[in-house]
Amino acid sequence: TAKDEIIAMFPKVKNHVFAFWPGIYNRHQIQEKDIFENYHLQHLNDHFFIYIGTVEKRKNIGFVINAFLKLKGHKKAENYKLVIAGRPGYGYDEFVTLANASSFGKDIIFPGYVSESDSILLYKKATAFVFPSKYEGFGSNQTECMQYHLPIILSDIPTNREISRDYGLYFKLNDEDELVAKMYMLIDKQYDYKKMNQLADKYLKDFDWNVIVKNMLEVLKKEK
Repeated sequence: TAKDEIIAMFPKVKNHVFAFWPGIYNRHQIQEKDIFENYHLQHLNDHFFIYIGTVEKRKNIGFVINAFLKLKGHKKAENYKLVIAGRPGYGYDEFVTLANASSFGKDIIFPGYVSESDSILLYKKATAFVFPSKYEGFGSNQTECMQYHLPIILSDIPTNREISRDYGLYFKLNDEDELVAKMYMLIDKQYDYKKMNQLADKYLKDFDWNVIVKNMLEVLKKEK
């Protein structure tokens, strides 16, 4: 997707633009813990959706909060929470105010920055990751979700389609009802874990650093 955008702006370099995805980082060397370090997360049960990243307007966080508030109207969602983890960015205070002004403010948790250990635990315990970006260059959260077989619900934009392919559950940008419907699929046990986990394992092979480096070296040799 990024390659196509560059060529569209600079067509003369068409034959000299090559795209390589970032690979997957091995987190196995990180000492995992059974409980969360962040005290905001210590009483979290296994019924929650997550977003991890900088908490700012360009990440479309307000959209996720509004969708979650609609989701809470379903009886099956009454025990579910939304965790929005990451460093505060532009618009952060507005998101906190929006959450606290609702009748479900206690179910929307802003733990701030989380450690690697807590991040892994969130990936392992969450119901799904909500990835609502209007624009992305890559979106490493997508491959991290595949690593932990965590369902991902994401905006239907070209980059997300490129990376997650059939592993993602997509919603149209600015369509809160469609996002709510995708979140409800997980709550209502309509998600085929076996099929999706097989897709994740298949796609992850494309993000092996050895494969990526080999492809890059082949291109560099030709260009030389």
